[in-house]
Amino acid sequence: MGKSVNSIDTIKNKIIAEAREYENGVLASAQKEAAETAALYEKKAQEAKERILCAAKQNADGIISSAESSQNMRARNSLLAVKVELIDAAYEKAVDTIAKLPRDEYLSLLCVLHSINKFFTPVFTIMSTSFLS
Repeated sequence: MGKSVNSIDTIKNKIIAEAREYENGVLASAQKEAAETAALYEKKAQEAKERILCAAKQNADGIISSAESSQNMRARNSLLAVKVELIDAAYEKAVDTIAKLPRDEYLSLLCVLHSINKFFTPVFTIMSTSFLS
């Protein structure tokens, strides 16, 4: 009977060893699969993060560009307004100066301007009409 108990213990130990070996294989396989899955999702998360950051940067660049364009336009408009004011002031001063000329000097100026450029004729005809009245 000693021999059969010994054989049963041997078989039992062999079955337990094989079960542990199978268990270790399943565990190793599950750990490997879990690590691969984690690595895959980590890579996907990194790619998503990069896409989001890239989109955010493009959006920010667009906002900055728009703000710069808007600021440049405001600056140009301000400069244009100043130029218009200067031109208006120069025109008013020229009209005032011409209006204060003695009649003979005024007519001489009209003749000179007319001889320089026929374009001025309609403008100065209107001016001379208002001056002479």
